[in-house]
Amino acid sequence: MGQSQESCIFCRIIRKEMGDIIYEDERTVVILDINPLATGHMLIIPKEHTTTMDQLPSSQLVGILGLIKKIVETTGLERYNILQNNRHIQSVDHVHFHLIPCWAGGAGSEKGALAIKWETIEQTEADRLAHGSYKALLGNLTTNKE
Repeated sequence: MGQSQESCIFCRIIRKEMGDIIYEDERTVVILDINPLATGHMLIIPKEHTTTMDQLPSSQLVGILGLIKKIVETTGLERYNILQNNRHIQSVDHVHFHLIPCWAGGAGSEKGALAIKWETIEQTEADRLAHGSYKALLGNLTTNKE
């Protein structure tokens, strides 16, 4: 990882050097995934080159989720997945969100469900983490609007 803006494929698409943008506003572009998991699999990409979601301003995250909501409403999607990776299995070093429609019998349906192989831990360890460290960390959490 560690791609520069010059070599980043998403930055090149944003600069219109390649690819096909299907939607664009002042902060975001939307493209179709070149390796779709379902028909209509889209990528929602902030124009700002950052690697992970937490590097984006909260206001931009709210805008991205609002855009995803508008896409869902406009296209009439009733079943879909939103997927977002932060370094782990992130193929492009530029934060982006997958909007994956779930068509009957296709990817995301009962027959073609997304398969993510998460490592599981013993329930006792999960309980200890949830009720110990994380509870202490998140107990005083406040959200700030930017």
